[in-house]
Order: sequence, then structure tokens, then C-alpha cells
Amino acid sequence: MGKFLVAVIVILLIVGVVVLGLGYLGLVPGVAGLFGSDRPRDLGVRYTAADLASGNAKSGTKTTALPAGSAPQASYQSGGSIPVQAAFTDEELTAIIAERAKQWAYFPVSDAQIKIGDDGTVQAAGVLRVDRAYSCATALGFSTQAVDTALSTLKVLNGNVPVYVRGTGSVSNGQVIADLQQVEVGRLTVPAGLLGDKALIATTIEQVIEASGVSANSVTFANGELRFDGSKPETRGLSAAQ
Repeated sequence: MGKFLVAVIVILLIVGVVVLGLGYLGLVPGVAGLFGSDRPRDLGVRYTAADLASGNAKSGTKTTALPAGSAPQASYQSGGSIPVQAAFTDEELTAIIAERAKQWAYFPVSDAQIKIGDDGTVQAAGVLRVDRAYSCATALGFSTQAVDTALSTLKVLNGNVPVYVRGTGSVSNGQVIADLQQVEVGRLTVPAGLLGDKALIATTIEQVIEASGVSANSVTFANGELRFDGSKPETRGLSAAQ
């Protein structure tokens, strides 16, 4: 997965785990009533086959298909390393996300769009696939008791919930800085006090980036683009649903 893609997925997962878990326990009034909504915000990003082709060409990683229906632990593999210096547009990022959602059975977000403002503000919208969240975490090597407990709680819900995130972020020498400015679950804005510790979010993103085989010297967002300088796996194997 691309560096930014991993970061967005993790932010969506963390927000989903915290907010949906609290909502299920009745600690966030009104959240439970939003579970029936299955459409995310439309950020107005439209992509073409050319956007997907150019995005994959910049990424450089060759993707192969693993046996369909593989268990989570065997559904994601990466190998080798190649240097990548490139700038990705909104359309390219959104196209890559859509393709990965088809290629990987445990991809935790569907119907996603990414929009980067001229000032570097990033918006991400999509449907958090609660039914895949636990398997995704397992595939990426997360087995801590805290993650296991949180995702097990979400598994009880067995539903899919639209999530919207707006904020800023960057990476310098592998260190992530993330600032969530607005988060919505369904159409409910999450109070800032429930968004969790910034350092914890950044650390978790770093852990998932490492698990995906990506090394980032620098990642910035400006003028509608993600600018990446680092390395990525030379090959990637993904297992689709059977």
C-alpha cells in the first residue's frame, strides 16, 4: 500500500475503533442511530483509468494475486525495496484506493475519496468496513490486547459506517505528525476530546507503515498533491475475496 494510503486507513480505523466502540457502549449519544447510513461524504474527486495507470506507475510496486480467500495472515505479502520520489494527485490516490479495495479481501475502507487542499489540508471520506477491521489488523501484524479488545467490540456490530476525516500531517525521517481537525461518524461530528492522543495516533501510523514495508524520508501535502520521498516494496501480493 502507498504511504499516504496506509496513514489514511489507520486514521479511519483508530477513529472508528474509538468512536464506534464508545457508541456501542452507549457512551456517545446518537451514534447508534447513525449505523443505518451507508454512504460517505462525496468530496467531488473523480478519477479515470489514466489516473490509476499514472498513480501505479509512480508507485513502482508490482502487485500480484495471492490465492483467493486466504486467511488474514497469508493475505498480504511484500518483498524487496525500491526508491520512490513522486507527487500524487487527488485523483491518483483515490484511484489506487479503489483498486486496492478490489484486490485485497480485508481492505478496511470502501467508497473512499482523498482530497488535498492547496494549503495542505487533507480530507478523507469512506465507509469503514467494520466486518473487515479485525482481519485487517491481524494481516498487518497487530496482536496487542488493546487492539484485539477494541476490534472484538466492533466485530459485534458487524456493520459498515461512513467516516469523514479532515486534518494535516507530514512525515520527516520516519516520524509522523498528525493533527485531526474534524472527524465525523455517519453525520455526527465527534467531540475533540474523544479523538485520542496525537502521539498515540502518530505512533500507530508509524507501526503500520513499517509493517507494510514502506520507509518514508519525507511526506508532505501541498498544492493538491502528496509528495513522497522514500522507499516502497518492490513486490506486493494481495488475496482477493473468494
